[in-house]
Amino acid sequence: LRDGASAQYGSDAIAGVINVVLKGSGEGGSISARYGQYSAGDGAQYQVSGDAGFKLGDKAAIHIAGQVGHQDETDRAKPYLGNVEQRYGDPDIDQGAFSYNGEYSPVDYLTFYSYGLASKREVLSNGYFRFAGDNRNRPEIYPEGFLPQIYNVSKDVSWVGGLKTSTAGGLKIDLSANYGQNNLRFEVQNSLTFCFGATAPTEVYAGSLEVTQNVLNADFSKELNWGLAYPVNLAFGAEWRGEKFNESPGEVASYVNGGIPSANGSLLPGAQVFAGFKPTDAGHYDRHSYSGYVDLEADLTDKFSVGLAGRTESYSDFGDTSNGKVSLRYAFTPKIALRATASTGFRAPSLQQQFFQSIATNFINVTQPGGGVLAVPFEIGTFRTDNPAAIALGAEPLKAEESENYGLGLVLQPVDNLYVTVDAYRIDIADRIVLSENLTSVPVRNYLQANGFPGIGGGRYFTNAVDTKTTGIDVVGTYNLALASSNVALTAGYNYNKTEIEKIAANPDALEAIDPTAVRIGRAEIGRITEGSPRDKFFLGGTWSPGNWAFN
Repeated sequence: LRDGASAQYGSDAIAGVINVVLKGSGEGGSISARYGQYSAGDGAQYQVSGDAGFKLGDKAAIHIAGQVGHQDETDRAKPYLGNVEQRYGDPDIDQGAFSYNGEYSPVDYLTFYSYGLASKREVLSNGYFRFAGDNRNRPEIYPEGFLPQIYNVSKDVSWVGGLKTSTAGGLKIDLSANYGQNNLRFEVQNSLTFCFGATAPTEVYAGSLEVTQNVLNADFSKELNWGLAYPVNLAFGAEWRGEKFNESPGEVASYVNGGIPSANGSLLPGAQVFAGFKPTDAGHYDRHSYSGYVDLEADLTDKFSVGLAGRTESYSDFGDTSNGKVSLRYAFTPKIALRATASTGFRAPSLQQQFFQSIATNFINVTQPGGGVLAVPFEIGTFRTDNPAAIALGAEPLKAEESENYGLGLVLQPVDNLYVTVDAYRIDIADRIVLSENLTSVPVRNYLQANGFPGIGGGRYFTNAVDTKTTGIDVVGTYNLALASSNVALTAGYNYNKTEIEKIAANPDALEAIDPTAVRIGRAEIGRITEGSPRDKFFLGGTWSPGNWAFN
């Protein structure tokens, strides 16, 4: 659904949803492979996957699938004099996944179903090269300098189980439970925890992040005879959602100050390239929500269709929200139709946005009373919104993002087997959640030092400070060509997507009182929102299917 769908599906659908159709056949299967490389000669990548279905007696079936893949790193760093191994580009990635989808129908009117997915991804990313003579290097450990790296392991699991049934009165019932968890582990390799001297470890565990969701759904649908040309379809349901976010600290060497200064006298605590999460950063957080929705769809005539939907949700942390949607479709002929949608939406602030915190020591040049400049260590980082230092800089409890969505689409079939859709859309988001700039000006540092935050030199936090407008158009065409013993499916598409900032909230009073010249939302964040994604996208695709083969 290109239009916003919060009125049907809740917080995750502020800008639309994707319907993932699972392979559920109890027979057959496929094997597929792909390989690619960049024209620069690097970034070689491959992926191999396969799936197969099996019948389990007359009443059950299961379909399983697996996939493995690898991607070499890319390097777009310019050549540099000396033995410098700086690398800029995509990371090195290894990944694998397994999934299943099964069902069991003991009687015609009852089906039990379950599906799940487990995946693992290992990613090795490069930091900035430290020269041999850099004050952050110890030549006795790295005589030629070093390139620190971050090694991430992401493990993701999900499981769904439920049942579908129907009553004699035509009421369809779908009850389900959903569990999902993602764990992201951080390790630092080929690095240096400088302040431990010549015995400094070069590999450390830097901490992990974990998100867990549990969801219970009860969904119902029924056809209603209201005397119209066709029955009205009624759908309604309820949902309970529980969420958890855990931030775990790294080993002591990843963040501690070992006490040995660098060549210029400064202290460099923690692992270089990624300082580990500290115990003061760590925490365990949770929340829950309840929601209910209703959806009506009807063909009022052979040509005119109408859809109405509404949803209300109540969150334990930020409160209640209600949203609605109306959609219309009119078919002028069997080959030309116009559709339009207007809706409101929302996205609840995630627990990660509310409570993630990572504080590291940075060195800021400070002018001394007698003249001269000294690099002084300050604790600077991303603060959770309830951190007293963040509150002193104007942080406030996060609100839900709210959106208004408008879409207008044209569906065409100019000739047999050719289908074209043209969809224009506009999405207005109020109270968009963004990261502030790093607030480290002299007035900010002086205030923090004088008001009970010794050693804190500033930082950033998530805030509802921006309103945006996104306009765009999608054009997609598909053409199916039947040959003597095969089929060719061709697809072409174009997307134009532009995001503009409509409003930036004024600095909060607390920050304004500290530093009237402070810029809370600056060029970096504005650029990320307005220029961070391509404005134009084109794609061409084709699939040739001779017999049991498919080439794309």
